[in-house]
Amino acid sequence: MFANNVACLISITDPYSVPPEINGKWADVLCLTFWDTASNTEPNPAFPIVTQEQLKEIYDFIVAHKDHHIYAHCEAGISRSGAIVEFLDRRGWVVDVHARAFRNPNILVLNGLSRLDSKYSTKWLKS
Repeated sequence: MFANNVACLISITDPYSVPPEINGKWADVLCLTFWDTASNTEPNPAFPIVTQEQLKEIYDFIVAHKDHHIYAHCEAGISRSGAIVEFLDRRGWVVDVHARAFRNPNILVLNGLSRLDSKYSTKWLKS
């Protein structure tokens, strides 16, 4: 059961984008910046891909807020946020039907979160 129907937000933007205005009464918000790329090689530091530290931040945020609704958004709402939704969906979370229809998960984000879940063997599935 969710704690008082309170929701948390994971917001991911491109490095040179203007951050979105985050309105509303969120229990907690995690804001990150990295490019939506499926390549694990970083040819230029000016174009950062998701880091292990950022993956750990996302993972820890999800685990810490396992009793809340979690919303994820990114620039297009398809790949980076789609990877988070896919990760949650594979672990038994109830996923909004719209989130299922429009996702093409970023493989670096999805695989990184899955590796962390295997490493920490967290038992935080929703009931």
